[in-house]
Parts: sequence; structure tokens; C-alpha cells
Amino acid sequence: MSRQFAHFRKTRRTLSLDLPGHGQSLAPTDAAGNAAHTMAAYADAVARTMDAHGIDQAILMGHSNGGAVVRELMRRHPARIAGAVTLDSALQAVFDAETIEFFCNALSGAGREAFLAQMAQDEPWPQTSPQDFARIQAGPQRTDPGVQVASFRAAADPEIWSKEVEFLSPLLVVHAEQPFWTQDYRAAVRSLGADVELVVWEGVGHHLQWERTEELHQLVEEWMAERGL
Repeated sequence: MSRQFAHFRKTRRTLSLDLPGHGQSLAPTDAAGNAAHTMAAYADAVARTMDAHGIDQAILMGHSNGGAVVRELMRRHPARIAGAVTLDSALQAVFDAETIEFFCNALSGAGREAFLAQMAQDEPWPQTSPQDFARIQAGPQRTDPGVQVASFRAAADPEIWSKEVEFLSPLLVVHAEQPFWTQDYRAAVRSLGADVELVVWEGVGHHLQWERTEELHQLVEEWMAERGL
């Protein structure tokens, strides 16, 4: 998301944060002091960050699991969101329990590095330069395996998907064309609020913000302008 941060900070106050347990942020803990990676903990951390910077409302942007954080923030702190943009993020449950366990085992096992490398190779990268591909590939390899698994489980937790969420502010959803974004899924996303715009791009991969950077910026700028955000 570094390119989006660099672009939007030219005209708007822009904050980028490491979620708890990611980057330079401390891991979230429960009352007993144990690590507790949950969407609730992530969403509350975003709200606290806004408080610390004197921000009552913000337009939020999240990629991948970041979209689940945006969804949980809308459920827990709806008044804090002026608008939201999600990039190739699941906003309804799309993975079954067997798939979740497969990924968690692969991300925590001895073959983790090879699994991540193969995932990167298997994903379509039609518009990604070799330099960008190397940067994207390196990110998951640097992430602590325990954090990776915990955050994946948090995003896949059936409890968060069982709770109804209505987006009370405008929502822009941008997806790469993928088999699991079914017509039923798309209909469910469009029903999340009164002002939901769903855009699906063909010929891009999961990191679409790297592949169509300028097109994405223009799309978001126009979306905000149309709504006076």
C-alpha cells in the first residue's frame, strides 16, 4: 500500500499503520497476557490510532485481510468510517474449514518458504515488473510464521462472518477476477449497504494495487469526488 500512501498524502492527511503484531507494532494480548490475534483487536487498534491522532472519521483502505479489518471496524465503530475502500478482500466468508487448515498447516510447517514461493509463482502477475514481484514475494517471507497463521485464522474466524454488518458509509470494493468471487458473493457484497460500488478487474492478480497503480488512484479519486468525501 506504499504507493497509495505516497499518492494520497499529496492532497490529504494520510496515515499508514502496522496492525498489532505486524511490522513494528506489538502483538495484541488478552487479559492473561497471551497473544490474541482477532479482528476485534485489529479494528480496535485502528480506532485507537485515530484517537491518538485526533481523527474522528476517516476514509479507510485495506488490502486482502485488511478488508476484513475494515468490515469489523464498521461493525464495532461505524461512526468512525466516512468511507471505505477494500482491495481484493473477502467481505463474506469464502473459505471452508478444510481450506483454512490446509493454509495454516502450510504456513507453519517445515516447507513454509517453498509453499510461499510456489504461491507467488502460481499467482498471475500479468502487469507486475520483476522488481515489484521481488518486493511482493519478499513480504510474506519476512513475516513471522506465528503472526501469519494467527492473522489468517482471525480473518477466517466463523464468528466474525456470522455477525451481520451494514456499511452506513460509502464502500468501494475492487477485486481481481477470481473463481471464488462468485455471482452469489458479488450480490452479497452489493447488499452490504446503500452505497456499494463493486469493480472487478480482469488480467490482474491479488496485488492489483501494484499492477494498475495509476488506474486505481484515478478510480478512488473519482469515487471520493462523486460522494464529496
